[in-house]
Amino acid sequence: MPETTDDRMKIADELVNGLLQNNVVIENIYVDPLVKPISTNNFFGVEFLNAIEQIVTNFKGIHTMYGLSNISFCLPNRPF
Repeated sequence: MPETTDDRMKIADELVNGLLQNNVVIENIYVDPLVKPISTNNFFGVEFLNAIEQIVTNFKGIHTMYGLSNISFCLPNRPF
């Protein structure tokens, strides 16, 4: 799983451009930049947010989706 914004962008670039080259319109593409738990590394939240920002900036019209609850996995106050 990618840990940095750059790693996520390399994968997103390859996937999105591959789909575009195969005539998939950008509005039909959804990218999940993979939310990783901040309980294992507190920079994962920042890297995730940076990746979202770069994806929607670099690929106008693209959609993002993600399992946001993953970010709080194993944190003591997760139910809140």
